[in-house]
Amino acid sequence: MPESCSSNALNGCSPCGPNLSLFALSASTSQGKVGYGCLSGSSNDRYARKSGGGGRSSSNSDNFICENVTATYSYSSNESYSYLVDKFGIIAIGINANIYMTRKFSGSVGCEEPTDVSGDDDYSYKSIAKKTSCEEDQVNENGSPIQNLPGNLYCTPSPNQNCTLNTSCTTSTSQSFSASYSYFEGYWNSGSLSRNINIALIDEKNLQFFYDLCRSSVDTKIGLLEANQPQNCAGSTCGEGKDACWGAAGSFSIADNNLDDPNAASTISQKLKFKIATLKEGFDKTYQSVSGKVKFYIPSEEDIEEGRTPCCNSDFSGTVVKEAGYSISAGSTFKDDYLASDAGDFDNSDQSAVGQIILTCATIDSVSFI
Repeated sequence: MPESCSSNALNGCSPCGPNLSLFALSASTSQGKVGYGCLSGSSNDRYARKSGGGGRSSSNSDNFICENVTATYSYSSNESYSYLVDKFGIIAIGINANIYMTRKFSGSVGCEEPTDVSGDDDYSYKSIAKKTSCEEDQVNENGSPIQNLPGNLYCTPSPNQNCTLNTSCTTSTSQSFSASYSYFEGYWNSGSLSRNINIALIDEKNLQFFYDLCRSSVDTKIGLLEANQPQNCAGSTCGEGKDACWGAAGSFSIADNNLDDPNAASTISQKLKFKIATLKEGFDKTYQSVSGKVKFYIPSEEDIEEGRTPCCNSDFSGTVVKEAGYSISAGSTFKDDYLASDAGDFDNSDQSAVGQIILTCATIDSVSFI
């Protein structure tokens, strides 16, 4: 029996080696842009942090219920989004919020024997965003949670309001207005209102940021699939055996990550990993090793009609997108019945073949016999 079998010719169809099979893992993650939107609502830009502060005061005098009370509110808030990829490769997004408000009031109520009223109330709210997708948001409240902050934080029509928002993405604004009123409907009522609010957005998160999150997510998912470890909070796996997640490789296409679209509001990351394998039974009785290349290709219409591949046909007219070397020898087993070698991977960071169907084949460049 010869010691080896090799050729400079295309030999993907060579009968001198063992039968080969391709296996693959694949994972993908998509994510939309999440964060605080532009104050003008004019685009899909998103920001990770929002801060604001201000105050509101009101007073009224009503001779029907004999009330004369002045109330002053002040508040401040610091809020931020947190973005993380948890141990399952799931993107967990939450909000860290610290909001504080104080109300002070004074005056009198009642007609025959007016009662002086005065006091102050403090309200604070703090939330801590989730650390993994399995956890609920952790919330810590002090005092009463704030139900209604004083005044709209965005520009809305109001008397004498000094506030303009243009059609571009506005990230900071201030509002202020004051008004007074009096009217008579069987009794008189008069009062005044004033408000001053400032709000700002910082730390823009563009689509590349969310794509990078998706890539981290996909890398984590692929690692879990390779080891057949739990993939979610419920502990789901692919079944028995360390290689249970690997399946037969077929054709695939590259997903558009949208990074070249300035108006895109979401992105996706995709990754595939390949192994080439041969049945263990009989291999170690005949062969020492087999090596060659796995080729990833896009066939032309003529290639499809003629059944041509870049591994077997010198007149192949399509495009070889990528190739990866492999070498299989006796050693650790794959899926119990196979011996295998890594055979490359793919991700959609390279967008040159987006949307096209990619096929695979393998050459056998060298076989060593026992």
